[in-house]
Amino acid sequence: PLNPTEDAPDISAISLYLGGNADLEQRLVHVQVDRIQQAPRFRQLGGAGLAPLDVQNSSVSCSTNTCSITWSFTSTWLLDDVDDLHVLVSATDEDGLEVGPKVFVRKTAFNEIENDLEVVDFTVSDVSSRRIDDWTNSFWPFHLNHSQALEARGRVRMEGIANQWVNQGEAEATVTMRAVPPKNLTGGPDEWPGTPVVWSQSWQAEVGPGGWFTVPISTPSESDAVPSNTFLEIVPSLSRRGPMDAITATSDDRTVVLTPTRFLHDTVSPQVDSLTVLDAGREVPADEHITMYGKDVALRLEISDQEGLASQLEVWTWLESLHDSNNDGVPQSTEYAMQTVSLNRGARELEVDLPLIASENVVPNGANSGLLSVVLVGQDLAGNPLDGGGDFGTEHDLATLSVQRRADTVLDVDSITLDRQSGFLFAGNEHRFSFTLGDANGLGSLDAIELALLGEQNESSCFIHYLPRFAEVQHDEGCFVASPSVSVEQRPLANIYDISVAFRLTWNATRDLGQQELTPSLKVFDEGQDLGLGLYSLSSLSWMAHDLVELRWIEIVDTQQPYGQDNGSTYWFHRNDKVQHSIGLYHQNTTILARDFPQTGQFEWILSDGERTGGGVVNLTTNGRVDFDVYMNENVLYSDTGEFIVAPTGFEGYIIHPISYGVVVDDVAPRVVIAAGVLNNYASNAMTAVPISVSVNDDTDMPPTALEMHTQISRVGQIVEGSRQVVHLPIARVLNDFTVYEDVVDFVPAGVELTSSDVLIVWFNATDRSGRSLVGRGSPQSPITVGITWFAFEPEFTETTATPYRPVLGDNISIYARVANDGLLGGEVRVVLRDDLGKELGNGTAYLEKGEYRNFVWNIEAWKEGRLLLTLEIENHSLRIPVPLAEIRARDPSSSAGDMATFSLSVLAFVVAGMVLFVVRQRRAQRDELYHLERIKRIVSLRRPPPKPWDLSDTSREE
Repeated sequence: PLNPTEDAPDISAISLYLGGNADLEQRLVHVQVDRIQQAPRFRQLGGAGLAPLDVQNSSVSCSTNTCSITWSFTSTWLLDDVDDLHVLVSATDEDGLEVGPKVFVRKTAFNEIENDLEVVDFTVSDVSSRRIDDWTNSFWPFHLNHSQALEARGRVRMEGIANQWVNQGEAEATVTMRAVPPKNLTGGPDEWPGTPVVWSQSWQAEVGPGGWFTVPISTPSESDAVPSNTFLEIVPSLSRRGPMDAITATSDDRTVVLTPTRFLHDTVSPQVDSLTVLDAGREVPADEHITMYGKDVALRLEISDQEGLASQLEVWTWLESLHDSNNDGVPQSTEYAMQTVSLNRGARELEVDLPLIASENVVPNGANSGLLSVVLVGQDLAGNPLDGGGDFGTEHDLATLSVQRRADTVLDVDSITLDRQSGFLFAGNEHRFSFTLGDANGLGSLDAIELALLGEQNESSCFIHYLPRFAEVQHDEGCFVASPSVSVEQRPLANIYDISVAFRLTWNATRDLGQQELTPSLKVFDEGQDLGLGLYSLSSLSWMAHDLVELRWIEIVDTQQPYGQDNGSTYWFHRNDKVQHSIGLYHQNTTILARDFPQTGQFEWILSDGERTGGGVVNLTTNGRVDFDVYMNENVLYSDTGEFIVAPTGFEGYIIHPISYGVVVDDVAPRVVIAAGVLNNYASNAMTAVPISVSVNDDTDMPPTALEMHTQISRVGQIVEGSRQVVHLPIARVLNDFTVYEDVVDFVPAGVELTSSDVLIVWFNATDRSGRSLVGRGSPQSPITVGITWFAFEPEFTETTATPYRPVLGDNISIYARVANDGLLGGEVRVVLRDDLGKELGNGTAYLEKGEYRNFVWNIEAWKEGRLLLTLEIENHSLRIPVPLAEIRARDPSSSAGDMATFSLSVLAFVVAGMVLFVVRQRRAQRDELYHLERIKRIVSLRRPPPKPWDLSDTSREE
């Protein structure tokens, strides 16, 4: 009503709209209460998923013309951000009249509806409670080592709303550590100076009460392989917004990190680059340095760290005079004294002068020397310990110095030598200048030893300076092929040193020196001054330079069998043989190879037979020796003779003469020729001095060496032990292509006894100059078998009998034996008859000519029963043979009547035996005659002349 005091129709329903603007079509939430006057009913007509209506806590109350409503909502994480919330209200009365919607909106500096979160109050601390995130600290960014524990802490709130913290479990925080490039101080984008480092690691934690979270993290471990001097950045984020069971698709992480927590990954230890001592106006390495008593020891340290040094350095020193509490001369860890030296914090390289040390505090009273030990202890900004600072004790410290009282330096003049050859030093060859020096302070106390090969007046050329303290050699690079070397040997239990300087002069310097005589000079310096040892002109070691060279053969090797020979100027090969050649460039009239000769030319080789030529080029090596292979090309060597030449070309300024040798190529093997009557047939008793004449036919001449004659005796197909021998037949003469070898040979070695069945086997072994072996009859492939006619006295039993064969005890027994000589020599025999005990029962002697025989008869009595075991023997010619005789029987007395008959039969048997013996003897004589005739024929057939040589078949006249 127009008048508020008037009673209007009651309100029946009221609608509420929530949205980001006044457009109802874009409303987010729509709720309504109706039946207000009867039983109010709250209904949600839209947006229940964004902000469900809490009916229990919503209420409505009405008075005259007015209703007051309390709407209660529970927002969800899906209710996205709304800057200014528009509230629209409309109402309907009982008459159906509607008013509204009425729009209500507030203008605020923040979102009136917010579901985005952010991390604030983020901090990172290490185990010593340093705030790694505090960029206002002068030491920021901090340096951290690997595997260092950190703690990240922060708080989560609704974005931009102060004190609006999320509840426990409503978010999950993530802390990420990643490698980042260094800051570009010029304002441009950050860039990696080299290969980008790709590494990151994350840690998560649930948000606790008040929105707080704490995450334990750590720097990269050694296994992560993150390079030192890499910047790492730590940033927080929210990996979950809202409770775990809520849908939070529209909730965003709005964390803003204006200055990320950054630190430098520092795993490399600082390094002591050098510790030097200032002595005689120069810096020299401090370790093992010897300084003189009476002046302070000034130490200078160079130290570096690629990420930055800490501000303090501990210098621990042990001075023998002050700190050796037990007087053992050995520093113990408890005896060192410490001083602190300040460094520029964060500096990457520093040169620091350490406090001066008085030499009087080092050398004990009454001693000639004292020790000074130095140890450094420190760390870098990440706590990495100093490397190279040493440890307590002289074996492990950074430097041990010796302070000594001054002593004289002595050089033995007689020990000075220079290895010249005939007063010359050869270019490229190593020479040595040696001497012996003594110094009680040690060789390392000397500043320098200076050798001037050209003398004191020309010390700037061909000089060699040796600095004993540093084992360093300085030299004139234009004078020497390489850096000279100095070897030092200290004699036992003494400060005496044998020093040898090895050097090689260049060819250019040698040529420039010419033929002038040069006198070397030697000086020794200590504490910056020449000691004046008086060695400025070593006239006894004067020398001259030598650069004259000549070319020589080193080796010529035939690599293909058969291998050829040479006589020094001519070599024998076969066509297409591969021959290895080695030549050397020598200093003239010496055996010294010319090393490092100027490589300005080449060597040309030529193979020629007088009409055709072939060739090639080889290069000189640095050691003066050249090895190369050449084939004896058949297309070049048509003729059997030729020449091989090696000639230098291009070596200007040097006179080098060519070298050569003659070549003979041989395609025909030498042939052995046996003279007539030689090695034909020999008597067995005439083989100890046999004249031998053998010829070898070869078109390129045989070498002037003896001919090997191999002999052996064969017996029934087996070689007689000890009969092998090698006889060397000397050259008797040379006739055209024939080389004749003659000598008298003993074919029967000592200890060898010939038998009638033996034969002699002979062959010859030799090679011609080209390496080809003998061929033909008498060569190793075709040995000669020489017959041996047996000349000896050979008696033997041809017949033995005993009569009667079955005697009776007491009977006379006739023993008959025939001995014949089957040998070619006559001799005397003695035939013996023996009983079973070896007792001689009878004997006979006779002289038998060749083919002659003798009969022997003995009569004995059967003296016992049983076997008599009689034997016959030709002394020194045969074994004992049994006599054919039956057992002796006992005599039967009753059988005397038959004795006469037995006697008659015996006489008859004797007569018949005589007749048979006569016939057998006649037939034997006939057989002996036929045997001797056959032997004569065989001997004649073996003495036929040798066949006509093959090379005489083409001649038209007899030779």
